[in-house]
Amino acid sequence: MKLKFKIYILGILSLLLTNCKDNKDCDNYRSKMDVNSKGETIIKLQQQWFPNSGFAGELYAQNVTDSIYNLDIEIIPGSDQTNIMQLVKSGEVDFGVAGAEQVIQANQDNDNFVIVGVINYKSLACFISKKGKNILVPKDMVGKKIGTMEGSPVHLIYQALKQKEKLGIEKKNEIPTGWVLTGFTQDDYDVYPAFINDEPITLNAQGIELNYIYPSNYDINFIGTVYFCKRELVECYPEIVQKFVNSISQGWELALKNPKKSIEYLKEYDKNIDENKELKSLIQGMEYFKGENGRILYAKEESWRKMSELLTSIGQINSFDYEKTVNTKFISKYLSEIKPKNDENAQE
Repeated sequence: MKLKFKIYILGILSLLLTNCKDNKDCDNYRSKMDVNSKGETIIKLQQQWFPNSGFAGELYAQNVTDSIYNLDIEIIPGSDQTNIMQLVKSGEVDFGVAGAEQVIQANQDNDNFVIVGVINYKSLACFISKKGKNILVPKDMVGKKIGTMEGSPVHLIYQALKQKEKLGIEKKNEIPTGWVLTGFTQDDYDVYPAFINDEPITLNAQGIELNYIYPSNYDINFIGTVYFCKRELVECYPEIVQKFVNSISQGWELALKNPKKSIEYLKEYDKNIDENKELKSLIQGMEYFKGENGRILYAKEESWRKMSELLTSIGQINSFDYEKTVNTKFISKYLSEIKPKNDENAQE
């Protein structure tokens, strides 16, 4: 009995020491969070790409909803050179926007990142070709020249589509391309890996008619971009994560209701954007931003598991731990508690 009692006491002491260390670590983490002159917590959000219509929800949050939750959201534009994972990992920014597959792949190494919201519950990726080339289904791509973008989310979707549809596309017919349309318009290749709310708008404005192949029609369903942060932020400062999710969720709801105002905010943020093109882009992609089953910033666990199975099948990941990678408690709280109150206040 005495031995058991000693073991019990040692266990308690060990737990207390661990908690003390955790509390100290969290105190250090919290101390790094800055506030502005109004006492609002400054949140740095790193975008994946240059300013575009995909900034709509964040800009509405920055201009309208962040102060409701005592936040000051700073939106940092990205580029093709931005290493978002490293910026979040180092603590230079608090939250990042990245493809869901990027976060899943990064967590193969250290489980350091947590996804707290889904921007596009399904990927905007598609494959386009000129109407006259009569490329209507994946099998029509065989024997044609295919534009490819290795390292991009759409390239993984292309790999999954090739495997699932058993497309015998020869390597010599896969033409590396960048984020420019010159090769496509000049017929250097027949199929371009595009995003439904981007390149087609530009090409249609040039009078080019297109055919589309949507991966989802062939059971290739990837989740698109997400919000993610370090695990320490979720564990040490959950109230800040909740406020961020509340603000961004409300921002996206307002942006989708008021697309013209969203683009006005985008123009204020970057005077060089093409307002007409970005408004069309936001409207074209609106369905992709609404959340699965109309639940903003949300995707079902089943959707995550189907995507992970596809990533595994093409050799991109070895395993996927949904519980460690995706945390839905913040968006669930928003949808079940905060949103109903907002809707009720809006009606009064």
